[in-house]
Amino acid sequence: MRTCLLLVLLAFSLGARAELLPLLAPDALVVVGDAAPAVERVAAERLAAALRAAGGPADNLQLAEKVNADLELAARHHLLVVGTEASNRVLARMPGHWALDRDRYYAAHPTVHPYEPTTGYFLAGFGVFPAGNVGYIECDRNPYWHYATNLVGTNPKGGALPYRQIIRLCGNTPEGAAAAVDAFLQRHILTGPSVETLPGPLTLWTLDSAHLAAPAQAPAWLHATDVRQGDRALHFAGWHLADSMLYAGFQEMSGLPARKIWRAKYLTEQGWNYPFTVTIDPAHPMTRSPLFEATLARRASDNEWFVAQFASPADAAQARDAVEHFLTTKAESHAPWTDVSAGGIPWRRSRFGVHLAAIGDCLAMESFDDTHDALALTLVGR
Repeated sequence: MRTCLLLVLLAFSLGARAELLPLLAPDALVVVGDAAPAVERVAAERLAAALRAAGGPADNLQLAEKVNADLELAARHHLLVVGTEASNRVLARMPGHWALDRDRYYAAHPTVHPYEPTTGYFLAGFGVFPAGNVGYIECDRNPYWHYATNLVGTNPKGGALPYRQIIRLCGNTPEGAAAAVDAFLQRHILTGPSVETLPGPLTLWTLDSAHLAAPAQAPAWLHATDVRQGDRALHFAGWHLADSMLYAGFQEMSGLPARKIWRAKYLTEQGWNYPFTVTIDPAHPMTRSPLFEATLARRASDNEWFVAQFASPADAAQARDAVEHFLTTKAESHAPWTDVSAGGIPWRRSRFGVHLAAIGDCLAMESFDDTHDALALTLVGR
């Protein structure tokens, strides 16, 4: 099993760029507001057409009121929800955890404290955008699925409800929501804003443009794609744009500030078909919250590669040693560590299978299960 820390990102191989859409398409619905502005409807239709081309059903574009009123329909599908809380009933009922249109919200709600800011589009870990058209992409467990699993007769342990996701393609304006759709389709963004200029500065709560690690800026040896060996496979799902809280947490862990951090998310050949409870370590019988391997949420770090870039190769090596020390001193220590080599790269491997390596001015960490470690490392060695 893997640590649920900040492990995540990097992937590459010699094949064509992979797509998440074929994995989602057969069980995905695009949800648009009943009276959505034209720009939102066009974006939703574009997304639905892309899913149909990837194998989705002909009726994959649905209105929000219908989806919200039909629990079984909503719970049995991945929901790709396009719009704003003002235009889309599903977004209004199931808002994201990390975004808040303060202007809209505080026009109808009082503040708890008089000093609370009440304006701008707040994206946790990215900052407050005072104006402009800003889109935001956020993935999570489908809340309708989560609710339905608590009802009598729909317990997922009985196999009645397969695991499902919600992908919020939202924004502070209809144009922002349309930009979120484009970022999802064209840049494979799973988490983050659609814009590439951030308000800054870099703090615990806000990110600056210099630290926004766009996928196109990733190291040349970092290739996001699918790879398969026998009955094992890794499917590239997309990129989580690293937020300010990840930068802060990783600096506390490594002792050094990263210049940029990239995260890449994968699904295995199991897709979303994972058990609902998982034992962390056979020596410690406790279990953890299920499906970290399968969720696309930014707070889950399994089946991911993580790459942090530093000022120099020496800093990257120092950070590798510091992270190893950090993991070793945890209550459930990752020691002992062993030296392994893959693709000509020397790795440090923990007893939980976490791999660390300094590659030039970058630190790479992988977070896959033992049955996929070797496959994941072949991506780096190519």
